[in-house]
Amino acid sequence: MPLTRRPLLPLLATALLSLTIGCGNHEATEVSQDFAGRLAAAEAISSTVEADQALVTIAIDAGKEGNGTVVRKAIDAMSSTITADSAAAEAAVAMARAGAAMEATKIADLISSTVQRDETLAKIAKMGD
Repeated sequence: MPLTRRPLLPLLATALLSLTIGCGNHEATEVSQDFAGRLAAAEAISSTVEADQALVTIAIDAGKEGNGTVVRKAIDAMSSTITADSAAAEAAVAMARAGAAMEATKIADLISSTVQRDETLAKIAKMGD
């Protein structure tokens, strides 16, 4: 069985998630203990398929709460680009529905598929109050 980088991820996730994250002019977002624990648990799963499935759920839940920091961390931890793109699309739409359209747009920009990214950005753009 080949060695993977996964055994170190829970330690790294815990260290990173204990900090308040912020960049540029964006408001810093704290990662709740719940999301930090869920991310660490998902990243500790040895099966990449199961880990990705757990991370998708976390990304969508965080999107519903408008928490772009957690969405990004979950997407970045995914092994499959296709899964990450689908999760980013679903989480971005959930974020827009939660009233965080600007952050949703940034999450949609993470989608590597041009077609899926454009479809997601169109959904965000067409949402209104």
